[in-house]
Amino acid sequence: MVIYLDESYDWQGVYFLLGALFVIENHDVFLASFNSLKREESFARPDGTLRELKYSKIKYPKSERTAIKAIQTFNRVLKNP
Repeated sequence: MVIYLDESYDWQGVYFLLGALFVIENHDVFLASFNSLKREESFARPDGTLRELKYSKIKYPKSERTAIKAIQTFNRVLKNP
């Protein structure tokens, strides 16, 4: 597994966000699970494409819930390749 870190700040400089990109061998399994999760949480546009889960939106309950579920999904896929 390869891990890339990215730091971000909001435009006011109040919040510090540390993002991590994990590159795992079975990324297709995680991607399929992640996309299913986004569909379940209504992240699909009318044309069927999926919206991104953005840091700036995690202050909203739906986005926060989806982010938590995404992390849980990642952990499951990582433990059961």
